[in-house]
Amino acid sequence: MPDDYPVGYRDLVERFGAPASIEDARLTWSYVVKGAEKGTVITLIAPGGPGRGGWAAVVPLSEVPDPGRCPVWPVSEARPRLGDVVNAATDYLDSVPQVLARHRQPVAAIVAARVLEGMPADGDRIDVQTLLEQGGKVTLAYYPGESGSVDEHGDVLYPPEPGGFTATAYDWQGAEIGGGSGDTIAEALLHIHRKQPGDPWAADSGTYSDEPPF
Repeated sequence: MPDDYPVGYRDLVERFGAPASIEDARLTWSYVVKGAEKGTVITLIAPGGPGRGGWAAVVPLSEVPDPGRCPVWPVSEARPRLGDVVNAATDYLDSVPQVLARHRQPVAAIVAARVLEGMPADGDRIDVQTLLEQGGKVTLAYYPGESGSVDEHGDVLYPPEPGGFTATAYDWQGAEIGGGSGDTIAEALLHIHRKQPGDPWAADSGTYSDEPPF
């Protein structure tokens, strides 16, 4: 893998392939959107070049928490204004998923690529609706975070930890089988995956990670 990719995106490149530029994404726009619409292709976009941060990703709607609250762009309008759409989706201070629609029907979305870091692979994902229909349950909890502390010289002793939500999944027998976490309840539910050793949201771990997605 090229060393010029930002460290935070290297795992995503392994999963989804090298990022496209804005110009390349425009040239293959029909393929990019249809791939996401079918749920088979996630396209990374590096608007500032592959060696810089602020990447975006064109994803299926299933990867977007609460898409009904997101701005909507007609697919044909988003193509010539792709730079604006990507900027809105990746704004560091206020990134918001941008939904793509065809004939007024949402078909895909553009999100900040860092959101995908917490997404489970298809084989690890737990479908919440199916779990509940089979007699399982999901419990939600909120972690308020920590303010951190400094010593008398102003040096950081403990860095602040952001808050967030956790979702823990149980089967019909009450056994914990998975979970997820995120900035919002919708993200925590979207991140639910089968339990792995060391998962920070696990009820028996007693810890909560400060690494995204928390």
